[in-house]
Amino acid sequence: MTERTTNIYCDECGRYDHSVGPLDPIPTKFTCDRCKREGPPAVKIQRPGPVTAAMPMSPEDVERLLRERGVEAKTAKVISAGMITPDKLVPPSELYKEAHPMDEVESLFDGGWIERYHLKGQRMLTRQSVAEHSWRMAAIIYAIVGTMAREALIWATLFHDVSERVTGDMPANVKRANPAIADALHEISLTEEVRLHIRFDLSEQEQRLLGWVDRFEGALHCADELEMGNRKIAATMLRYQQYYMDEKYKLQDKENEAKRQKLMEHLNQRIKELLK
Repeated sequence: MTERTTNIYCDECGRYDHSVGPLDPIPTKFTCDRCKREGPPAVKIQRPGPVTAAMPMSPEDVERLLRERGVEAKTAKVISAGMITPDKLVPPSELYKEAHPMDEVESLFDGGWIERYHLKGQRMLTRQSVAEHSWRMAAIIYAIVGTMAREALIWATLFHDVSERVTGDMPANVKRANPAIADALHEISLTEEVRLHIRFDLSEQEQRLLGWVDRFEGALHCADELEMGNRKIAATMLRYQQYYMDEKYKLQDKENEAKRQKLMEHLNQRIKELLK
């Protein structure tokens, strides 16, 4: 998915390490592998803090403040595009006009049309839209949780990528390599989610399940492509497999976890056969 990522920095050295999606658990404290091996450095890297303002700011003002804090010129320009009106200090209701119901409908429709997998190394035989991806995720969640799934979980599943109507499906590797771009996209996505009222209060377990299903569906779609003869998608499929096999997605509910394990076993066997 285009993940509205949260960048994770090492608490010991201050270095950027990786990003997690909006549905993944966010660690309260994190130590990178380098600090675990070598210990913390003598001097911790100081990262520029967020731009704050009591009133909406122009892109030029945001860019100027970022430059003053030591942010590179090109990076400052990218960030400023997503931080014209810092919602952290000004209530969203004061920043964004209430959307007309028909505007909301059209915006949700537009979000579903966004195409996934458009990198050169991800040439697909079939196209997949955000709508198809989200529908397939909902079907997988139904297979695990059934009718016991809360309404908020279903809505969050169907609308989790709608903000891509304004950002597009930015490849995850681009965001991993450019934390500033990831931060800017997160701000833009948050603005759109607030406008469309698609922020849902999910439990930790629901967030964990949704994050896992997002990766699992990605691997499943790639396996479908590989079965049709698309060998170029194999690397992407294996990355998805690595993600969905992560123990952090383990569910506390034993019955649901057993179903999740069965789905993974089936897909793992299928991937093994496809790669022979």
